[in-house]
Formats: sequence, C-alpha cells, structure tokens
Amino acid sequence: MLPTLTTGAVAQMLGAELRGPADTVLARPGTLEDADERTLTFVRDAAYLRAFVECPAPAAVVERTLSLDTLPEHKCAILVDDPDVAMLCLLEAINAQLGPPPQPGVHITAAVDPSASIHPTAHIGPGCVVEAGSMIGARTVLHARVVVARRCTIGEDCVVHPGVVIGADGFGYRPDPRRGGMPTRIPHLFGVRIGDRVEVGANTTIDRGKFADTTIGDDTKIDNLVQIGHNCRIGRACLICGQAGLSGSVTLGDGVTIAGQVGIADNVKVGDGVTLGARTGLARDLPPGGTYAGAPAVPRREYGEQVVMIAKAKQLYTDLRTRIDKLERQTDQAPERVR
Repeated sequence: MLPTLTTGAVAQMLGAELRGPADTVLARPGTLEDADERTLTFVRDAAYLRAFVECPAPAAVVERTLSLDTLPEHKCAILVDDPDVAMLCLLEAINAQLGPPPQPGVHITAAVDPSASIHPTAHIGPGCVVEAGSMIGARTVLHARVVVARRCTIGEDCVVHPGVVIGADGFGYRPDPRRGGMPTRIPHLFGVRIGDRVEVGANTTIDRGKFADTTIGDDTKIDNLVQIGHNCRIGRACLICGQAGLSGSVTLGDGVTIAGQVGIADNVKVGDGVTLGARTGLARDLPPGGTYAGAPAVPRREYGEQVVMIAKAKQLYTDLRTRIDKLERQTDQAPERVR
C-alpha cells in the first residue's frame, strides 16, 4: 500500500510551484494511459499535456515552460524544470516511506566462507553463498540466493538482485588428445572484479576469468538475464539490457549502451559511448560513438534503409515477375523472322 499524498505535499517535496488546489488527495503516481481519479501523472511536452486534460488524473507534474491555457480549473499542475528528474525524486521519496532499506548483516541462512571478507555495513540476504577469498564492499546489498564464487570482489554501494551468479567458470573447452580428442574444460584461475555503485539484475551470470579477472566498471547497470563471458572488460557507466549476451574477452568502453537481446562475439572491442540497438549482432570492433543496429551490425541509418528495402522487396519482385511474364508473352506471340 502506497502512502497517500496531497498535491501540496508533493509540490513541497519537489520544491515546485503549484497551480490549483493544494488539498487534492493522490493515491499513486502513474501513466496517463492508466490514470484514475487519484493518480498523479507526468507531463513533459504539449502532446502529454493534451492527454492530461482529457484523462481522469486530477494532477500532474508538468514541465514549467508549457502553456496551461487549456488546463481546466479542477486540474492541478505541479510545475518543475524537468518532469523526469522530478519523477525520480518523488519515487525515491515514496520508496523511503515504504520501509527501511536492507539492514547490514548476514542472514542466518547464508553460507559465507570464513576466509571471505564482508564489510560490516553490507547486507547478505537469505540463501546467499559467498565463497573463499571473496570480498563484499561497504553498503553493498546481495539479495536472496546470490552466489559469489571464490576470489571475487564486489565494490561499495552495489546492488545484486536475486539469483545472480558471479564467478562461475567460463565456457572454455579444448579437444584433448589425451582423451581421444574429447572436449576438456580449461581451468579459469582468476575471478570477477566489480566496481562501485554497480547494479546487477536478477538471474544474470558473470563468468570468472581465465588469465585475468573479468571486470565491471564503476556505475555500470546490468539488467536481468544477462550473460557476461569470461575475461570481459566492461567500462564505467555502461547500460546492459535484458537477455544480452557478451562472449568471452569482449571489451566495452565507458558509457556504452547495449539494448535487449544483443549478441557480441568473442574478443570484440566496442568504443566509448556506442549504442547497440535491440537484437544487434556484433562481430567486429567499433570506434567510439555512434548507434548501430541489425545483424550483422551496421550504422542505424543504414539499418533503416535496409529495413525499407526488405519491406519493398516482395512488391519489387512481383512487379519484376509481371514485366518478365509480359515480355515472354509478347515474344511468344511475335511472328517468326523471315531469314
């Protein structure tokens, strides 16, 4: 159950200007599409403002430069410079009222090796496993059933969601003549080193390194169900969305964005600030900057042209087939040349 707020309380919380009554009761923040008579919604442009006028929501956080001439008197506008930042601040404030954050300590059902180092302010949740030689930094939270394998390090202020496995062996095999050429596992001797303020989504796996640690840079955020292979080097402030897969020894620069279901082949290097669109397949190095899409990956503009060409291909084929058939009929009907 979310705490009940009034429009006046929200305006005060955000340091915002209120246009309209201060005693309108709000039960929840929400989208314009799902709004009801007690919803606080958010308006960042004129199109959203028109939708707000027509929807049941009694109040909205509104970008202050928008004209409110069409706003009915019974609607409240809470004016801010940036509605997206205001939404973040509001959600943080509401979340803080819902209950205390995870408290420092190790849950009774967690299994922590005596040689592991757990900072006193860290939280180790139910069913977690922290193996020998691993280190968990200050204020880091491991939610339920996280596994941190041997000799892995997680920095400060990190959040690791349920079911994450950090430091499983990398997927490395070689045909072994001693065993008749059968695939034989290659030992992965190193660990995983995660920086500060990193978030790892539920059921993500980050494999340990073979010749050096797999590394995740400060402030990187990783979604659910992501696979990061052995010896990957992920830069700072990267965003990696769900179901993306990074093969072994992939290097990402700082500020790289990987959309959902992207696949990157082993040993590929991606420069700072690159964005890969959903389902991109990447098998070559990329320089810094730029947005890419498709499989194989090409610049986004080129990918858009490819999509248009593919959409037109059937009609082009039909037109070409029609012209060929017409020419063939004309040829069949033409009189034979006199030699």
